[in-house]
Amino acid sequence: REVAAAVVPGLDDSSWNDYIDCIGIGWEEQGFPGFDGTAVFRNRIELPELGYRYYYLFFGSVDEEAWVYVNGELAFSQTMAESGLDKFSIWNHPFGGESGGLLRPGTNHIAVECYDSAQMGGIYMPVWLIGSDRELDRTECWELAGCVHPYGLDGGDEIYLKSNRER
Repeated sequence: REVAAAVVPGLDDSSWNDYIDCIGIGWEEQGFPGFDGTAVFRNRIELPELGYRYYYLFFGSVDEEAWVYVNGELAFSQTMAESGLDKFSIWNHPFGGESGGLLRPGTNHIAVECYDSAQMGGIYMPVWLIGSDRELDRTECWELAGCVHPYGLDGGDEIYLKSNRER
């Protein structure tokens, strides 16, 4: 895939529209009615230190396909071709990937390129950053995020840090 300029750290995105990514509605209900195609979502997260061996970005759901970039590098993706899911299933399928090798102490740039061919479009459920001292599978990430069902998620418009470390 050719990397869009919109995923590169340092891009001035101050004129971009605000988007709430975890309220159960997509971009069509947030000012872009009828839009189907590709959009990029960006956020910055501050990490004072990297205290875990593994870091997972875990998405409650994205409608429909997604390519996740950390500090300008492709970390992982969820596409119909990779997952075997069709467009009627992929849009409410939680996913994530290990991203620790791309994160660094200080400011980290997260960009998500989304492609939607129909319906709401975009990131419409929360995103979590999960720290772990051991490798986790999708089910463990799902449980740490506190998810019961894609429509049972709640939270604000931040990326939440969760951990499986005993405190």
